Amino acid sequence: MSAAKKGMKKSTYLIIWTLVIALLCSAVGVVNYEALYWDSALTLYFGEVGVKNVSTVTFDTDDHAQVANLIVAEGAVLLKNEKNALPMKGGKISLFGIENKSGVLQKVLEDEGFTVNPTLAAFYAASSHSSGAGSLSAGNGSETGGWVIDEVPQSEYTADVKASYKDYNDAAVVVLCACRMTCPATAARRMKTTWN
Repeated sequence: MSAAKKGMKKSTYLIIWTLVIALLCSAVGVVNYEALYWDSALTLYFGEVGVKNVSTVTFDTDDHAQVANLIVAEGAVLLKNEKNALPMKGGKISLFGIENKSGVLQKVLEDEGFTVNPTLAAFYAASSHSSGAGSLSAGNGSETGGWVIDEVPQSEYTADVKASYKDYNDAAVVVLCACRMTCPATAARRMKTTWN
């Protein structure tokens, strides 16, 4: 066999294997993309794989406390207290957020002398949305369980609900929380402690 034929045979062999490897890499990429796209459905069907149940993990180290304090510090909002508006002593307020569906925070606010918008409260109580419900979130999120915040979209607020804001406009309280089991109760406890 001549050197030219050997060289051609080698280059043909190299081209074929390059194409095979390129096709395999493309197939792996497509499979990964599809798996990521269908992650929510796959997780609901097969369950979490290799993920610990975070509700059973205890966080009691100094590092965890530092991270928690950092999150609180960075998430806090400072308000300018013009005309001594804060702390509020009663008033008519609108309480926003699917976390208010349970009525825990509303009860605490009413115990402290606030009048909470009953139209808005009834709207949340009747809503099919639920934070931490264990289903896919309305935002097409990929996490399930207590991490889902399935907030009610603005398109579902009725004209009556929107009209009720004007009668309860001393303040608007917006509650977003990622864990339905503890958030309202914890917030209520902290508010009671702060006010007393």
